[in-house]
Amino acid sequence: QLSNVTNYSDPMNISVGNPNLKTTRAHNLWMHYQDKFGKAFFNTSVQGTITENAVASGYIYNKVTGVKTVTPENVNGNWSLNIHVGTNFAFDKADKWRFNQRVSYGHTNSVDLNGTNLSERATKSVVKNDNINEYLSLTWRPKDKFEFGSSGEFVYQHSQSNRENFTNMNVYTFNYGARAQLELPWNMQVSTDITMYCRRGYSEPMMNTNELVWNARLAKRMMKGKLTLMFDGFDLLGNLSNVRRYVNAQGRTETFYNVIPSYGILHAIYRLNVQPKKKG
Repeated sequence: QLSNVTNYSDPMNISVGNPNLKTTRAHNLWMHYQDKFGKAFFNTSVQGTITENAVASGYIYNKVTGVKTVTPENVNGNWSLNIHVGTNFAFDKADKWRFNQRVSYGHTNSVDLNGTNLSERATKSVVKNDNINEYLSLTWRPKDKFEFGSSGEFVYQHSQSNRENFTNMNVYTFNYGARAQLELPWNMQVSTDITMYCRRGYSEPMMNTNELVWNARLAKRMMKGKLTLMFDGFDLLGNLSNVRRYVNAQGRTETFYNVIPSYGILHAIYRLNVQPKKKG
């Protein structure tokens, strides 16, 4: 509970409580439908969220004194909508060729508060994000011991806002690659995938990147399949970025993760099946 208390611990920032805050409520709607037509699968879903009386930290910034007065207030207008449609079907009767496709659309309305010394109170800041995602995949299984595939994904994002000095964005990312899985003699299996990840449309050249990522796995089954030893090599080329970027009402966010760009790991899996004793 935020009370009507003023905090002067920082002379450049004044935090003022608000005893009139209303309870925040989130309303969620989710619908899903799936069906099968022969060897073809179809699914679709709709998800929506409305946040009522969200709490935002509104502020008035005095450009002359440099003092910022912060007050929590309720804002409305935060909502999101996501629509998804997907299909998966075989090209032939033997089910050796299979096609997978999914497309989705999402809209996010983000509301926050900001202000300057020219306004008596904080004003609404609204950022609207529209996203379109398209994914395609083709798999070929000539035999039970071999599988090959290729895939591609395209994501488009449009961001616009009424905020001062906000530059509308039209950015897109896409990736494409191939994968393979082969059964080898001596109960061994090898699998690998390679994918090119690309970003375009950013005003900063350093954000328009190409990252070629290659992963591989070698597995050995032992003890009649109960024990499996696997060695994984992740990002063997060392090109994967550790930065993720997101845009909402609060601005552009860059998150840096402490990760090991490329590594290898050896692990074992033991399958323990215990059958219950039958009663006499």
